[in-house]
Amino acid sequence: MQEQAQATKSGMPIGWIVAVLLVAVAWAGAYALRGGGSAEVLPGWADGMPAGQQIAQETDKPMVALFTAGWCPPCKELKKDVLTKDDVNEALQAQFVPVQIDLTDQSANNPNLEVAQRYGVQYLPTIVVISPDGKPIEMYVGEHASAWASRLAD
Repeated sequence: MQEQAQATKSGMPIGWIVAVLLVAVAWAGAYALRGGGSAEVLPGWADGMPAGQQIAQETDKPMVALFTAGWCPPCKELKKDVLTKDDVNEALQAQFVPVQIDLTDQSANNPNLEVAQRYGVQYLPTIVVISPDGKPIEMYVGEHASAWASRLAD
């Protein structure tokens, strides 16, 4: 007596479908851990500390460094609900050099991890106000970052 594999209506064995789904889930997880889905840089923001520090030194303005990650829901909320508002963005651009530091990639080869360590960033989102010569002035974490940025437009 021959055993038949259980199949879907299309004739494809269910075991193959499950295997393909498991591979897809594993691939997506590995992609996320490797840093896939990096945080999109906000318009008008410098991408990374070297670019931001160069502009800050040229303009003699302090930097506002946003430490963020593509996998961080509170970071996405801060960007969407506060930092992209016209009045907040205008105030940031007028007073500071906005810099985005992407920590999506947690591997040792991400130079932004060293920047985060240098400024004592432990939680996301974090905003650090930094002098043009690279010295930290103020730090705001989580909802405090959102409140600080919102006040800029007042």
